[in-house]
Amino acid sequence: MKTESDKSIVAALHRLERSAHELLVLWFCQSNMKLERLTWQSPGDILQKVADYEAVHPVEGMMDFKKRVGSYRRCFYFSHEAMPREPLVIVHVALLNE
Repeated sequence: MKTESDKSIVAALHRLERSAHELLVLWFCQSNMKLERLTWQSPGDILQKVADYEAVHPVEGMMDFKKRVGSYRRCFYFSHEAMPREPLVIVHVALLNE
């Protein structure tokens, strides 16, 4: 059985969750986000961050990464206007004839 203290903690956490949700929706609305294509000519610090952040298919060196942004492949990233050099979401796409 929940005590009054437990109920008040749960209520406070619900208020905190709603407030955090409202702030995140406001901060990360579409108008604050920028979609960029990443190419081999993109700034080096951004290339390095994208390579470092790859957790599913780790980059095996710069030649491997060069292939990932080369012919018949595309890499895009979202950044926020307040953090323009910080990739927040990264998408790799392979262009196929199939």
